Amino acid sequence: MWKIALGLNGFSRGEETEEILEHASNLGFNGVELMPFHVDYSTKPEKRRELRQRFLDVGLEVPALQSHPGSLPAHPDRAIRREYIRSAAEDMGFARDVGASVVGVWSGGRIPSMKRGYPPSLLEEWLVETYGELCDVAEESGILLCTEPEPSIIINSLETLLGVIEGVGSDSFKALYDFSHANVLSNSNPLAWVKALSGRIGWLHVTDNDGTEWHGTSRHLAIGEGKLNVEEILRAIMGAGYESDWLDIDVWDHPDPFTAAEKSKKALDAILVKLSR
Repeated sequence: MWKIALGLNGFSRGEETEEILEHASNLGFNGVELMPFHVDYSTKPEKRRELRQRFLDVGLEVPALQSHPGSLPAHPDRAIRREYIRSAAEDMGFARDVGASVVGVWSGGRIPSMKRGYPPSLLEEWLVETYGELCDVAEESGILLCTEPEPSIIINSLETLLGVIEGVGSDSFKALYDFSHANVLSNSNPLAWVKALSGRIGWLHVTDNDGTEWHGTSRHLAIGEGKLNVEEILRAIMGAGYESDWLDIDVWDHPDPFTAAEKSKKALDAILVKLSR
């Protein structure tokens, strides 16, 4: 039985967290993917238990969360990379306490490293080192780390993504497959990414895309607003070793995230009925 989560990352325009949770609950979502914009990860353990119960009280689990963003995992200064590891490790502790088993991590912008002339191969080496150390913590905590490629960050190609995953070499480190990013970065051939990442996809951001970018990243549309065959992509992912029973709807930077969430939830429910036949 599939469960559907709503990513809070799309709600960054001052909306109240309670309003978003009520909306998700009313639409029949099973959970939410947390984002630091709306939830304070630095709370003490007892507050974390209260927070988890707050979600459960409205029928929502917390299967995953996004770590604090930044351009630090491949920073040329090792001390800054170490600070990133410390911060991400704290996020994993928070994830464990609120019941999440997946933490999203991002390779960060290519500034300042690439502007200083550091070659992509060295940035990849630093990412492998950083994520490798984080996996030691993840393995102890029972957390799966998933990295998401995007057009404007260091991991912005299938080659780099596979290189980092293989370099880290841990079952606790996989790809976060975002439908819109996969479409844009593959030149509208997202199924090629599914095939290449078989057995290495740990989390999904389900969204639509029309092949374009918006505000420096892939345009995220409600399912049905773009050109993707979401049913075909999901069917391929299910046949490519995806082990989670969660699907996360991502409404990042959508001008109307509440309506986008509703449209995508209805569309995804209908798709899952077809896939279950």
